[in-house]
Amino acid sequence: MARDIGVVVDQTVLTSAARAGCTASITASGWRRWASATFVGARHSITIQLLPEAAADAWLAGLSEAEFVLRGNLVADLKVAAVRRATDALAADLEILTVETE
Repeated sequence: MARDIGVVVDQTVLTSAARAGCTASITASGWRRWASATFVGARHSITIQLLPEAAADAWLAGLSEAEFVLRGNLVADLKVAAVRRATDALAADLEILTVETE
C-alpha cells in the first residue's frame, strides 16, 4: 500500500465534492492499516466541512453509492457516520474502507 493512501483518499473526496458543486474542506483525517485472511487495506476517518447548501445535502445523500477510482486500491465501503449542522457550516464524519488491488 502506498504510504500516501490517506492523502489520495482525502483528495478523491474533495474532488468528488467539488464536482458536485460543493464548497468543502477536510478538517480532520486519519487512516490505519487493516488486514483479513483475504484482503489488505486501510480504514479511513475523515471529517469534512461544507457550506450548508442543497448541493452538499445531495452529495452526502449519494456518497455511499459513489464510485471512486484509486490507483492500486478500491473503496470497498463508505459510510456517512454523522452530520452536524450549524447556521453557516455543515460537518460530516466519513468512514471509508479501502482494499488493495495490486
